[in-house]
This record gives sequence, structure tokens and C-alpha cells, in this order.
Amino acid sequence: MKNNKKLNIFLVLLIISISFFLLLAFSLDNDYFWHISAGKYMFNKGVLKYDVFSWYLKDKYWMSHEWLFEIIIYGLRKIFGSIHTIIYCFSTLVSLLLILFFTNKKNMVKNIPFTLIYLLLFSILSLGFIQVRPHMISNIFVALTICFLYDLYNNKDSKKIYFLPVITIFWANIHGGSSNLSYIFCFIFLICGLFSFKYKKIESNRVSKIQLKKYLLVMFLCMISICINIHGFKMFLYPYSNMLDTTMLNNISEWRNTSLSDPYHYIYYIFLLFILFTMLFSDKKINFIDFILFGFVSYLGLKSIRFWLYSPIIMNYIITFLA
Repeated sequence: MKNNKKLNIFLVLLIISISFFLLLAFSLDNDYFWHISAGKYMFNKGVLKYDVFSWYLKDKYWMSHEWLFEIIIYGLRKIFGSIHTIIYCFSTLVSLLLILFFTNKKNMVKNIPFTLIYLLLFSILSLGFIQVRPHMISNIFVALTICFLYDLYNNKDSKKIYFLPVITIFWANIHGGSSNLSYIFCFIFLICGLFSFKYKKIESNRVSKIQLKKYLLVMFLCMISICINIHGFKMFLYPYSNMLDTTMLNNISEWRNTSLSDPYHYIYYIFLLFILFTMLFSDKKINFIDFILFGFVSYLGLKSIRFWLYSPIIMNYIITFLA
């Protein structure tokens, strides 16, 4: 018991230290200046739905899917001045890492060397994404979503999943472009919970009717929650129309595919291999839902580098168990 307490303290201090260290990679990208200008305007004059900044698209409809984040950032600047950027990045990063730890503490403590490798790879993957942007909060929402869904998967009496629609309302207003993940992950757990089979190392256990009903109910509640924003149902469709915008996909660097021709991208391939080898050489069975989630986040990460961090966030609940 004493050893576990010491290990918990060690990992918490390590996580805080990692968060401070990663701030060295912090940089202000061009998006920040747009966000802070929009936040200032909305703080003083109300939420934007039409472009007021450009001459070419002035008064055209603007999908301000990050409006709440922009107001928050401007509010932080008014309170903390020039250090608001550091405060935002550190608080969101350390919150994410502590959530990942405390919601999976038992598995992370049982194999410290493995956990240290995982944290190292997580840190390296994070280096290019420490920015004053809403994805830092979205990462926290992703972690909580997976935590609540797994909690129900392992315990049919769990009620944590009912927090997910509430989180989704904030998600849709802070970073609406990624808020559809809340019901997509519900759908994945729902579908995987229908099957019961064994195939070599992979096995699936059908969940109870109570669990299936909860997944189905929360999935629909999340879909409704996304529409609770200033744009209504348009926000529900926005992520999909966004993904089909070839101009954006071809010209914005963070939307480019993960490529073997770019040495910087190798770290993501290394992380995927780390997960894959852990699954293959673990003496434990691979749960079907774990296998599907690995495939889903790998697809997202290979499709666009902006999705890289979803892999270590979601795999935290899988590979630390298999280690």
C-alpha cells in the first residue's frame, strides 16, 4: 500500500514536470490572433454569426464553431495579461494528463517502466500541438468520453455515462468541429457490445441489454446536445462538410496526411507499432472493442496529423491494461 502511494505521488509529480517541460515547445500560431480578435469582438458585442473582419467575405455567414473558446481566451487575457497563453496551455495539458492517470491509475501503476515509455511517446507526440487553440480542451473531452464509455462497458450499473451529453453541449460550443466524436464513440461501443465471439487472441463479450440501452440513449442525447448552440442543426453537419473541403485539406498543414516521406511523422508510426506490439505480445486477450478503437484512431491519425493525440489518449485505457 505504501509503495503504491509513493508510486502515485511519483507519477503525479512526473506528469506536472512533463507539462512544464512541454511548455518549452509552446508557440503562437496564426490562428491565435484570429481567435483573440474574434473573442474580443464577441466579448463586447455578442456572438458572431457573420463575418465582420474581411473585405471579401464581409457579412457572409460564418460558422463560429469555436465561439465559446474564443471568449474564454479573451477573458483569460483580460485577467492574466500576457501570461494567459502559458496559463491556458499548462492548465489544459496537465488536466489532460492527470485525468488519464487518475481514471486509469491501477493499470498505470502496476508497470512503471511501461508507463514511462508511454508517457515519453505521448510527450514527443504532443510537441507540435501545444498551442492556444480549442483542441487542447477537446483532448480533455475525448479522454472523459472514453473513460465514461469504458466504465459502463465494465460495470452495467455505471451512471458516469450520463455526464456525456452535458460535456457534449460544452464541446459543441468550444470546439464544435470535433464534438461529433461523442456520439461516434457511443456508436462504436454500442455496435461492439452486440457481438460475442473468440478468434485467436481477439475476443468479444456481448454486453447486457441494460448497457446497450444506455449506450443507445446517450448516443441520441449527444446528437441532440450538439445542436444546442447558436448555429443549431448546422453544427451537427459541420464536421462532415468540413472534412469534404478539399481547399482546406490541401492547403492547411495540420490537415495533411501522415507520411513516411516526412521524418517528423515517424514518431506517430513508432507509437502505432508500440501499441501493435503490445497487443501481439501481451499474454492477455485483446478485447474486440479495444481492437476496433485502435483501428479507428489509427485511421484518423494517418488521415490527418491533427488527430495524432487521439491515439495516446484513447490507447491509455487499453495498452496499460495489456502490459
